[in-house]
Amino acid sequence: MDIFTESIDEIYRTSRNWKILRYISTKFGTHPGKIVIYIGFLCVFLMMIGVYEKFICDALTFYFPAKWTLTSIVIPNFASSKLWVSYWIVYSLLKLLDETIPFLIQFIPFYYAIKCMFLMVLYAPKIRGGLIIYDNVFFQLVKDIKGRDSR
Repeated sequence: MDIFTESIDEIYRTSRNWKILRYISTKFGTHPGKIVIYIGFLCVFLMMIGVYEKFICDALTFYFPAKWTLTSIVIPNFASSKLWVSYWIVYSLLKLLDETIPFLIQFIPFYYAIKCMFLMVLYAPKIRGGLIIYDNVFFQLVKDIKGRDSR
């Protein structure tokens, strides 16, 4: 429950920085963090019933990672670079899958919700699943390829 509370606190703290959220929250007479949470629940609900699921998934899994990737380029950090390289490789592979076999994807229930949650786990600051993928998959692949080349 501690991670949940920390996440809510983080949403409340960072949502004050967005002008549009402050404007909307003054119109509704509530905290900007609540607006973010309501929008999150709305997105989950729409994805579960199959409305705008592809658009919502693409928006959530492209906008924030793109913003944070550009930030990591400005402030170089090796761990951050590993995270974003692995994220964009996985993102590209899933996007390629989406575009090449959409007729099979339509038979997988909640595909876009599962894809969205998986990609969000890759870039979530507390979990940083992209680093796990990098260390356990991509690094091993590169090591195996280098081992074959040296023979």
